[in-house]
Amino acid sequence: MSDGMKLIHLEIENFKRIQAIEITPNGETEILGGENEQGKTSVLDALACVIGGGKLVPDVPIHIGQKKGRVKAVIGREPYTIETADFTVERRFIKGGPKNGNLTITGKNAPQGGAQDFLDKLFGNLSFDPLVFAEGRTAADRARRFQTLRDIVGIDFNKLDAERKQSYEERQFVNREVKQLEGKVENLPRYPGAKEKVDTTALMAELKEAERANKQAEAAEREIETLATQDSQYNAELERLRARANEIKAAKETIRTQMIAAAENAVQPVDASAITDTLINAQEQNDKVDANVRRREAETELRAKEAESLKLTLAIEKVDEKKEKQLAEAKFPVDGLGFDDGGVLLHGLPFEQASEEQQIVVSAAIGLALNPQLRILLVRKASLLDAKHRAALLKWGSDNDVQQLIEVVGKGGATVVIEDGLIAERTEHAAA
Repeated sequence: MSDGMKLIHLEIENFKRIQAIEITPNGETEILGGENEQGKTSVLDALACVIGGGKLVPDVPIHIGQKKGRVKAVIGREPYTIETADFTVERRFIKGGPKNGNLTITGKNAPQGGAQDFLDKLFGNLSFDPLVFAEGRTAADRARRFQTLRDIVGIDFNKLDAERKQSYEERQFVNREVKQLEGKVENLPRYPGAKEKVDTTALMAELKEAERANKQAEAAEREIETLATQDSQYNAELERLRARANEIKAAKETIRTQMIAAAENAVQPVDASAITDTLINAQEQNDKVDANVRRREAETELRAKEAESLKLTLAIEKVDEKKEKQLAEAKFPVDGLGFDDGGVLLHGLPFEQASEEQQIVVSAAIGLALNPQLRILLVRKASLLDAKHRAALLKWGSDNDVQQLIEVVGKGGATVVIEDGLIAERTEHAAA
């Protein structure tokens, strides 16, 4: 006998599109058929919310035009009869009443109190749809599948991802600075021989003194030139004015005396070119020393940024190690499942690379693992499956003792056909 519980009987009145339906699967798989918007999805939603509670109750649970509705499910183990059921769970809705309705549980294994807590402890996520998990190959589909599996496993990388993102962005910024500093260092000249600066103060004073002496020499030359001109003028005057010879001669002698005195007192010019050359060489040496200082400072800054970049790299690696540790310790619902930063993996390969049949079967196994005590799986949109893959899903359910409520469009293969919220056709299951 199976230890897992299944749906034995289901009653729905005035819930969403359903008017009144009773189904007695007796633990068997049911295929719900019919056209769109006739109530197939409402059956699955009814079973999900009667067990799953508030998070699965729709915003408007009561059938339009009605004032009250109810969902009743009988749950039990083999032999899957109402008489031997573990418990009956019922949720009643009244217009204007609590959104989640009123929940009651009766039966031999019913709790004394805390009805919803009792259900939550027994059953996990009844809303999980394996086909939704399996479908899609876009980046958004992969991201959704990745997040779903992380939630199932109970791994939350949000904090670690935020830490990694912050370190990664900081390292990007630091590495840009490293590149800039590398270019800066590369473009700065280096002068191996330029180690100490030359003191140019004394040279500047010497140059200034030479310039002052040269100015005095130039003034003396101009004075001599002026006096020579006057001498020539007096010579002419002497020639022209013989009558005044004695007076002019005396003046001439005076002038000559002054010339001699001026020549004796004249400052000799200084050659400043050597001082200028020495000063220029000193300045060039000092510029080289300054250039070396700037390069050393840039190299020091570069090393500091490289160290900062390395520190951030180590921080990123530490985050990755934590994530790898969590992944290594995680308990996945199906052997071979896992994930990395790229998404969900199956036997080490991207989930999308598995065959469609593998994807469907693995996804169904995940749904079962979420509810190990309730061996019921709700499969929506099964019309998207071709005959081969639908058969594979049914075979998997049979092999693993899983009761499936499968929604399809049309009547083909349906055990229950729903029209306008009522059962139009029914293939009854024999009681176990």
